[in-house]
Amino acid sequence: MVTTMGESHGMPSVSKKDAYVGDDAVCDATSPAPRSSDSPSSGSLPIDSWRSRLFDPWAYVAMFVIAFLIAGGDYIKRDLGEADASVVSWRYWCVVAGLVVTFTAFFGALLSLLYSAMDRAKPDLFAEDAATADGASEAASRHRSRIPVAVSRFLVIVTCWLPYLLIRFPGNVDTDCQAQIAQFYGLWPRSDQHPWFDTLVFGAFWKIGDALGSNAWSVFLYAIVMIALTAAAFAVMLEWMRRLRIPLVFQRICLWFCALYPLIPLSVVTMSKETMYGPWFILFVTMIAQIARTRGASLSSWRFDAALAVCMLLMMLTKKTGAAVIVVTCVIVFFAIRRRQGLRLAAVLAVVLALFMGLWQGVVVPAMGVAPGQSREMMSIPVQFTGAYVRRYSSAMTDDDWRVLDGVLTDTESIADRYIPGRADPMKDSWRPDSTPEQRQAYFRWLFDKARQHPKLAAEAALSTGLSTYYPDTTRHGAQAYLWYRDYMCPQGATYEELHGQANEQGIVYDCSADPALWAVMHTTNKPVWAVKLSSAYNRAYLAVAKRFPVPFLKALFASWVPLMCLGYCLRRRSVTGAMTLVPAFVTFASLLASPSINVRYVLPSVYATSLNAVAGYIERESVEAAPEPGASAEEPSE
Repeated sequence: MVTTMGESHGMPSVSKKDAYVGDDAVCDATSPAPRSSDSPSSGSLPIDSWRSRLFDPWAYVAMFVIAFLIAGGDYIKRDLGEADASVVSWRYWCVVAGLVVTFTAFFGALLSLLYSAMDRAKPDLFAEDAATADGASEAASRHRSRIPVAVSRFLVIVTCWLPYLLIRFPGNVDTDCQAQIAQFYGLWPRSDQHPWFDTLVFGAFWKIGDALGSNAWSVFLYAIVMIALTAAAFAVMLEWMRRLRIPLVFQRICLWFCALYPLIPLSVVTMSKETMYGPWFILFVTMIAQIARTRGASLSSWRFDAALAVCMLLMMLTKKTGAAVIVVTCVIVFFAIRRRQGLRLAAVLAVVLALFMGLWQGVVVPAMGVAPGQSREMMSIPVQFTGAYVRRYSSAMTDDDWRVLDGVLTDTESIADRYIPGRADPMKDSWRPDSTPEQRQAYFRWLFDKARQHPKLAAEAALSTGLSTYYPDTTRHGAQAYLWYRDYMCPQGATYEELHGQANEQGIVYDCSADPALWAVMHTTNKPVWAVKLSSAYNRAYLAVAKRFPVPFLKALFASWVPLMCLGYCLRRRSVTGAMTLVPAFVTFASLLASPSINVRYVLPSVYATSLNAVAGYIERESVEAAPEPGASAEEPSE
């Protein structure tokens, strides 16, 4: 027997013999499924004409918001770049208005058709709880007799990813990771600017390579471990979808996206903090969706709480923005679930923050002689506005203005030349860590005063760095404008003197040859000649396709456009639970806007979350719950 949350409202419990358990219904063999409490329009919506299929208001709202973001991004790019005076022309605004209307009308109609098709998709009849009448029981029994679905999907993903390990053989190492390994060996000063936990993990793999005689083993073994770990996280996510009876067609689309979208395996075989962060982010988003779906009832299980705490802690340890994403997401979800369960969520978060900030950052990291990350890492938006202001209004600046800037920035006379609208690093790197509190206070007073006088410029400067997360920017970052993880490894047999200062075929200086300390820890990882040729051929083919068909390879597609379209579908179905599932995606998008630059690897969490975002509209509030697991606390009555 299973019990229902509805029993307190007069609904009887129903056995599996007479019912099947859906995400939003308890149905016997003859009666239709009642709708979920938070989705009165869920299920197959009435479609009686092409007009209703082509004109869904939420589809048009979603596409209008995307069109507005693109138009705003175009204006910011032109205005800050000062390359096109037409931004002040009435003709420019007429063209923009026409394009926004055309874009909204055309793609709104296409999205409306997609929403209608999604409405008609049938639940997965092979899900474990769907074994009922009409022959489904026999079919489900045959389905369960094969290899477990989660295992088969794990194997599919791994099989599709392994060729990328051959292409990048023995693997790949991001530039930040190279610096972290140099710190691990004491060749560079130890710093927590890049998470020290990641540095220890990378260093542990490097030690394994030392023992085996070559650090190529370090890179190769790391890639194998991350392939298995990330594929397992995706398999858990897909299994969760199956148990919710998400339509099978969308489960398959999500599976093949995870297995075949090239950025994912290209990243997984690369040693970087983003690949360390990825599996835990996938599991965190899945558990947040489960919490929203059960209104927090899943938090009654200590096993679930422990798993959630581990994911949260590993997210914080592996990526600096992980803590912000977790805290903001949990605060929003707190107000969407039951009060008592919300307190359990708050308790889990408090314990994790205490372990991370109190124990790890407060005790362990300083005890290992690791310097804290510099304050300039938080200054991207302020210094970008400073650069934009000085470039545009330097002639109006007084001696007092320059004195304030001299207190917090170095080389202030070159600010106008250093300022790049799409990248904060040149400005951020000029931040003076030795500035006094009084100088910083004077700077922020100056900053707020100038922002009050020029609010448009302040907004443009703040949004320009993250332009590629909402605008199809394919011109400002070269090949890195596309979602493509380049090869950072040097060719085998080359010496430091031969490679020093040279660039590879993409015009990127070989990072391991740019510093003797990096060469000391990287030279044994160099790629064999055949792997260099294979990797180079793949790079040329990938970029040729991406430049000819750019949309599937745009950062904005995954960072903001897809979440907005998915939110439109959740609003169409009036699904609060689905909207809650999208919270981590939008919080991640907000964190990208505050980044010093939008490197491809920064968008990786958004790509990872795409599958779950795409089915958010199908995730309805649970109306049937199984008895608590042994050791878990009993379900509380509805409040």
